[in-house]
Amino acid sequence: MLAEVAAKSAPDTDVFMQLDADQRKAWEYDSHMSINQTITAMTHLVLPLRVDVKLVGFEGDGNGKLVVSDTDLARYLKALQLDVGTVVLQPEVSSMIVKPQLLFHVIRCPRNLHNRLLGALHSTVNKVADDDHPHHKIDDVIRTDARDDEAAFTLYLLNPPALDYDYQYSYEPVTEGEPGVPRSCPGALWVGDQRYAWVDLSAGPSEYGPGPGHHGQVFPHTLPDPLIYKHATAGRAILPDLAALIASAGQHLVWPPLQHTRIRHYAQVTVAVVHMHDTLGPPPQHFRAEALRELLGAGLVVVTDIVVKEAWLSFAECDLCVAAYTSALKTRTRRSPDLEAISSRESRFLDKLALHTALSAYSDAIFALAGAPHVSRQSGATHLRTADPTKPAMHVIPVFMFDLSTDEPLLLDGELKAAAFHNMVLGVTTKAASAPTHFHCNFMPLELDPTDANREVLGAVMQSGWGVADSSLYHHPASGQSARHLWSIGNSPFGPYSQRQHHPLPHYLASALVRNVALAALNGSASRVVRLLAGLGAAAPDGRLSSLVRLEIRGESPLSRLRERLNVVRFKLDLGLKHLAQLDSGKALMMAKSMLHDIKALEHLARSRLKADLVTELDCEGGVSVWEMIWAPVIAIGVWSVAIAIRWQHTAFANKLEKLY
Repeated sequence: MLAEVAAKSAPDTDVFMQLDADQRKAWEYDSHMSINQTITAMTHLVLPLRVDVKLVGFEGDGNGKLVVSDTDLARYLKALQLDVGTVVLQPEVSSMIVKPQLLFHVIRCPRNLHNRLLGALHSTVNKVADDDHPHHKIDDVIRTDARDDEAAFTLYLLNPPALDYDYQYSYEPVTEGEPGVPRSCPGALWVGDQRYAWVDLSAGPSEYGPGPGHHGQVFPHTLPDPLIYKHATAGRAILPDLAALIASAGQHLVWPPLQHTRIRHYAQVTVAVVHMHDTLGPPPQHFRAEALRELLGAGLVVVTDIVVKEAWLSFAECDLCVAAYTSALKTRTRRSPDLEAISSRESRFLDKLALHTALSAYSDAIFALAGAPHVSRQSGATHLRTADPTKPAMHVIPVFMFDLSTDEPLLLDGELKAAAFHNMVLGVTTKAASAPTHFHCNFMPLELDPTDANREVLGAVMQSGWGVADSSLYHHPASGQSARHLWSIGNSPFGPYSQRQHHPLPHYLASALVRNVALAALNGSASRVVRLLAGLGAAAPDGRLSSLVRLEIRGESPLSRLRERLNVVRFKLDLGLKHLAQLDSGKALMMAKSMLHDIKALEHLARSRLKADLVTELDCEGGVSVWEMIWAPVIAIGVWSVAIAIRWQHTAFANKLEKLY
């Protein structure tokens, strides 16, 4: 009954008070759990998530005539014991109360899917060796098959017969009738905008990632290659590598970490973009505000309305913009790419920390100069004040863009076009043809396009406003936070491997927008209840509520009221967890907001109605002796006496010297 009423009620309604007296009385039952047991039950919530692994071309009809048993692979995945938690990366690594449990199901796909994939693959074949095939032909077939999947996520492992040449998949849209030159880094996989991804083990070899001294590089041997195993034992030898690949997908695509937990739900969020340019007139428009609104709105549909507003400020009329820019402008020497020694060539960059510090101090004045509504910060959040004081403030994410006319590749910290902070997003564009990076693709250095920062700003806004972590980051209890760039190619807004955001966001990033808000709300609500129970547990003689509350106040039992609300909180927490398991983060968020009424009622009971049971006693820890009280005055008097004696002797000695001379 409570679940039905909660589904029909608004989040700002106390659902429990809408029940009649008999229905409320039914929630007074005793769970026979101590306070510590209740705390343990509320802080260890297991979230089962089904992950389907579909094998295509592993029945001896694929590359290397590989035969893989689905039961053997399932046994490896079960023995893997993958430890995936709900991890928060900043400001320090921590874990939330929800712990996902990935349940892998290995499925052998029918042969007709294999045949359709072969037809799609050969339809893209160009007889030129080392050609990059458009990914959409394969993706159209996979999307059709994955349309009716009920799993939380589906990973397709493809093993088509090898072609006469090496190939990879390109992710740039190719104009009809033109060959097209891909600007993004090609690869052997694709993460769809629905709940699926596919990996072609016959494609490649692929190589991309950061340079030496960094982690997470993708090498030609990163993906399992069916041809490197002995034919007689290949079916069993490849199983550990396949299990490792599936585990990697689980960490990055099924349940990625959160960047931070400074996340709240707002009915409307305004992304306020202030373009600061060093020319007299506004620069040519490269920023696609409508695309930013559509991509964010697609992930936050029904939950939050996204509004994108733009304003332009010239350096000639904004001294604070110039001050922030010049304070962050730094110079350093760089190693020239064609020399083996460090050259004396200088390169300039913008220090993102210095820029953030300056703009944090100047942001209110800059917004006023740009003609935007006044910006104020309340409890670490940024809001736009509305004209009507009775209406709640509207959340705003400031985006400060420096649109510079220089031909120099000026980047944030020398490598970023956009950076996310808790209270703003920074971005920079220039007219330079390209900018070098320490990343590489297919053993060639990757270069950025400094004229366009739309994709990078999208990723930074997602990171700042909704805690979406970089797609290359993951956390493992044994090794801590690390990076793996395998899944960063394609349509991810993070990393340098794509030049444009041509496609919708991958599902794991789009769904993380609402999921992170729901997780932060559930975790915050449960933490409030746990703190309250911990305080009550410290006062309870035997660790139970029944020993703490024994009297009636005004004919009502505080114990009954406590049990009512506590049972309702636990029910709503379980219901929110159920919605998360069903991939309905919107309903989970609404359930977390509905819990606030019960939590306030619990806190009110603890403050007012239990006050008669709690007696405040003050006790000093340890005894204090007389010497500990008088040692300071005694020492002071002694030092003062010695000083007087020395002074007297010095005066007497001086008088004797005067008489002698």
